[in-house]
Amino acid sequence: MSDASGAAFALAHHVFGTLFIVLRIVVQGVGVVITQALGDGQSARADVVACVVLGASGWIGLTVALVAATAAGPLMRPINAPPDVLPLALPLLVALAPAMLLDARNASMTAVMVAIQLFRLALIAPLMFGAGPLPALGLPGCAVAVVLARPLAIALHLWLWRQRLGLQPLWADW
Repeated sequence: MSDASGAAFALAHHVFGTLFIVLRIVVQGVGVVITQALGDGQSARADVVACVVLGASGWIGLTVALVAATAAGPLMRPINAPPDVLPLALPLLVALAPAMLLDARNASMTAVMVAIQLFRLALIAPLMFGAGPLPALGLPGCAVAVVLARPLAIALHLWLWRQRLGLQPLWADW
């Protein structure tokens, strides 16, 4: 689209990735607790921890998403975004914020799946450049594709949890 759009995309995703580190730290810690429980023969305890972290990661993801949505400017300014890039990067970061909540759930369940990435890639071009009845959204279209791919990831992860691990997260786990 333009050099400024490319730079805005990179900067918004850089901030997004930095915020995602918070989620990764929690997930890594929980992985250790679950591994210890399983190694100690306490599979019921590991199951409880897995479901609790699913709820906790949702709350952490919501908090991080709210920070990204409400403080995009203060988050973007310290990385010295050029004046022609900042107006493009700020709304992109705000548009990406809901993906934080969904990524938190995904990160607590498993690593990113290839199917989700293919789905996201299939959405990017039609949403950015328009196709059929879809209007061209430009750079925000990429953010829409990212956000739309996350519910599919959660659905697949929940299915895998039920099928392979016999875990059924409940609303009470929130």
